[in-house]
Amino acid sequence: MNDVTLIVGLLCYLTMAVVVRTHFSSATMPREVRFAIVVSYFGIMAFVYLMLRDQHALAALFAALAIFIVSLALFFWAVRTTRSKRLKLAFDPEPPDFVTRAGIHFMRPIFCSGSHAPLPRSIR
Repeated sequence: MNDVTLIVGLLCYLTMAVVVRTHFSSATMPREVRFAIVVSYFGIMAFVYLMLRDQHALAALFAALAIFIVSLALFFWAVRTTRSKRLKLAFDPEPPDFVTRAGIHFMRPIFCSGSHAPLPRSIR
């Protein structure tokens, strides 16, 4: 079950990384975003290390799988909802082409859905 959780977690991360690179319309990648990418690399390396080092309880692994699935669903919902808006990256020096004033803020789900990597270890 550790291996399944590891594979699902890595596929979730890879899917989000690929989609995010094509989703936003910013001409350049702001320094803060590059920093967040580097930090996420450390997070995913820690996730892989901890998944390979320890055998986790089944309840924690099922919880991690549920978190991965929910985060991916939230991520795809946010991408589908904002696809036509061509949003800019956070910290982009260019002003946004679109600002939502109704409903929830759509950028938060994209960022929240990607923050799941450390959770399987912390659930245990």
